Amino acid sequence: ENDTITEASMLISQDISEDDLPSVALEELFQCLGFIYDIENRYYEGRSILSQDSNATTTLAGQDRMILHRLYP
Repeated sequence: ENDTITEASMLISQDISEDDLPSVALEELFQCLGFIYDIENRYYEGRSILSQDSNATTTLAGQDRMILHRLYP
């Protein structure tokens, strides 16, 4: 069984503002690592890189960091 990611692609719209780019790029990189779903819930705005409705998160913390460590120890 091959469970190693060997390549990924990231697409970012040219319409993304410079202010939103750090969050969007981090989210897309995070999703390239296997976390493919966005979270649509106001609680996660500013808390999770996977928040569908917010580009306020620019670092991995809390549950994002925890799940990253669980998948990639």
